[in-house]
Amino acid sequence: MNLLEFIRLNLRNWKVLFLFPLLTAVAAFIFTGNLQKEYESSTVVYTGLASGYSITSAEDERVDYFAVNNAFDNLMATIKSRETLEMVGMKLLARNLLISKPELKKLSTENFEHLTEIIPDSIRKKLVVPSSLELTYANIELYRKLNENNIITTLLNSKNEIYSAEVINKNMTAARKQASDMIEITYKAGDPAVCQQTLQMIVDVFINRYKGMKGGETDNVVKYYEEQLRLASARLKNAEGTLRDFSSQNKIINYYEQAKFIAESKEDVVSDKQKQEEALMASRAALSRIEGKISLRKNLMEVNENIAGYREQLSSINYKIANAELYNEDIDKIQKYRKKAEELKKQIAGEIENQYKLNNSSEGVSRESLLNEWLSNYLAVDENQSKLKVIIDRLDGFDKIYNDMAPIGSRLKQIEREVEVAEKEYLSVLHGLNLAKLRQKNLEISTNLTITDFPFFPLQPQSSKRMFLVILSFLATFIVAISVILGRTLLGKSIKTPERAEKFTGLRFMGALPDYTTMHTNIDTAVLDDMVLSHLSSSLQLE
Repeated sequence: MNLLEFIRLNLRNWKVLFLFPLLTAVAAFIFTGNLQKEYESSTVVYTGLASGYSITSAEDERVDYFAVNNAFDNLMATIKSRETLEMVGMKLLARNLLISKPELKKLSTENFEHLTEIIPDSIRKKLVVPSSLELTYANIELYRKLNENNIITTLLNSKNEIYSAEVINKNMTAARKQASDMIEITYKAGDPAVCQQTLQMIVDVFINRYKGMKGGETDNVVKYYEEQLRLASARLKNAEGTLRDFSSQNKIINYYEQAKFIAESKEDVVSDKQKQEEALMASRAALSRIEGKISLRKNLMEVNENIAGYREQLSSINYKIANAELYNEDIDKIQKYRKKAEELKKQIAGEIENQYKLNNSSEGVSRESLLNEWLSNYLAVDENQSKLKVIIDRLDGFDKIYNDMAPIGSRLKQIEREVEVAEKEYLSVLHGLNLAKLRQKNLEISTNLTITDFPFFPLQPQSSKRMFLVILSFLATFIVAISVILGRTLLGKSIKTPERAEKFTGLRFMGALPDYTTMHTNIDTAVLDDMVLSHLSSSLQLE
């Protein structure tokens, strides 16, 4: 079908193409006469998800657009979630139940009367707490959970009530404003007061829910770290208490310093022993040399009872002096011992002088000088022996100290390792807790959503869609009509053109007579017959 045939087809069916769309448009105009007016309000919420500053923000930190888009998707999902919309519906119902009479900025007369009809006074008395929106909301939520088929559940699941989650979702539009941090939320309703209040509650509920969800992400982590910190602190205190008790029982102030001091002291004692041995050997050699110069036998001197007694006393005093000096005892006590030793030395010298009155030795040396020298070396030998004995006892004491300190050191190191492990565990948990609290505070700051444009009270309704519906119905009917006509023409078996005649008969077209019943009466049929028959005659002659 070419364009000319299409135009002719439309002209032949102009009545159908015009009358049916016109009737449909008139019907749409009549039926939309009582179309309810719609009021629209909007609000803008600043999120700070893309450009907002937080605790963890760096100076030149790059924006993660994937994370930002994900955060906006979470916000949108929170706004449109059924739980959010049901909470909005129940809060709106609680607010409207507290109204005693219809007001322009609270509730229209139509909605007030409708609410009075659907909520009986018996139920209203159970739900309403005068002057308390929160308690009324709590009663509504509790009443809803008591039974799945009560009036509250019916309202929330209705398809046409203003408190229905489905109706709120249908009338609400939420979208991000281009690439900004703003979210614009719009709401439409037949009552301007309901429009404003519902939008305000949508914003309040979704902000609180979003903050709660984001805060809940870190609350559990913080609680976990706090519990682990408590346990780690208890283990650390227990380990430190064990170390304190062990040190107290074993009289340890600083084990490693004490061990170092003992080792150094032993080295000093070993050095003193070597020096004392050398001094003893020297005094013995000097004594032997002097004894060789005098005609006295040593055993003769030792058998004297008085000298032997004095010698034992002197040996004991020398031991005490050496011991006191080695252990740094009281100086007065050491002086007392030395005074006693000097008295014993004088008594020994007196005994020797009384028993041996010879004046000269065999070498012609004064015997008195030799005896004094012999006595000095003899006493020096005795004194050095006493000191050496004290040093040897002291070294034996060091061995005992080492035997006691070795297991103490091993146990102490084990306890210190336990304290160190407990301390590292405590510090690690404390670090984790600090990071969790930092994250918690960061989320608290970053989720501080702010309303930049508050919901306004719409004074003028939206432009009516009545004419749009009328025009749409006319165009839709026109398209349907022309589609039906065109379909019947193309799919029908009637012969309307020479081409279709040749197609259906399989013969060559020579000519045809018109159907005069469908033509206008003022057409001269005779002239038309002559023209058609002449064309047919010419075609036959050519054939």
